[in-house]
Amino acid sequence: MKLYSWEDGINLIVVFVIVFLVKLFIDRLNHNKVNLAFSIRKFGLFIGIGIAFIAPLTSMDKVNLLDDLIYLGASSVMIIVAIFLSMIINDKLLLRHVNNNKMLSENNLSVAFVEIGTFIATGIILFASMSGEGVWWTSVLFFILGQISFILLVFLYNVITKFNIHDLVKEGNISVAIVLSGIMISAAIILKTAIMGDDTTLVNDLKLFGIDLVIVVVFVIIVLNNVIDKIFLPKVRVYDEIVKDNIPIAITYSSIKIALAFVISSII
Repeated sequence: MKLYSWEDGINLIVVFVIVFLVKLFIDRLNHNKVNLAFSIRKFGLFIGIGIAFIAPLTSMDKVNLLDDLIYLGASSVMIIVAIFLSMIINDKLLLRHVNNNKMLSENNLSVAFVEIGTFIATGIILFASMSGEGVWWTSVLFFILGQISFILLVFLYNVITKFNIHDLVKEGNISVAIVLSGIMISAAIILKTAIMGDDTTLVNDLKLFGIDLVIVVVFVIIVLNNVIDKIFLPKVRVYDEIVKDNIPIAITYSSIKIALAFVISSII
């Protein structure tokens, strides 16, 4: 049975305060407007932050409280900055034809669901890159590589489909947003395997990351699309249902893809 110390309580209080400050900041960023779209954005943001915080909280040596607090503080800054950078990247590059804040203020749920995927996937990448004893700049490097990977995957998905994802997101199509989130989360699950690998050199980790990215492109974007379409959902044409904004089909499609991503990550 694990024993908890008063230092754990202090660390928990610090994280609670940080999350509360983030909540105040995001409310200000949203101009204190309350609607479902902004609430969904916060839902994804806090989950992403929570996943990322697992790394520093489990990596502290818990010998010197001051050292642990400094480490937690530095890690918190990196996590919060990275999460908000992912929001900007989502707005300017991932959905470059969409004004996220404007769409969210108009209660566009599609944009909100895409942001959920961005935040959770970014949280997974941060968790993986900040786990262990690596130096801080490797975390920054893998964060950047993760964001580039998400942009690439969304671009490729847009190319192979018969519809324009940006137009559907503007129209408020929730199904396409759920699918995009599923792609990014699936990718992050697989890529974290390379980032958290046992190789001791950065070069080998980067090689594994590149290999895993190819696996993501082949399986998540190409193979799994056909497998799920033909085997799991044989009675429907998934792409047509996405255009029709069939949310149950999108949820089923994305959840299967995420589940299979866990399986793939366990064997590569």
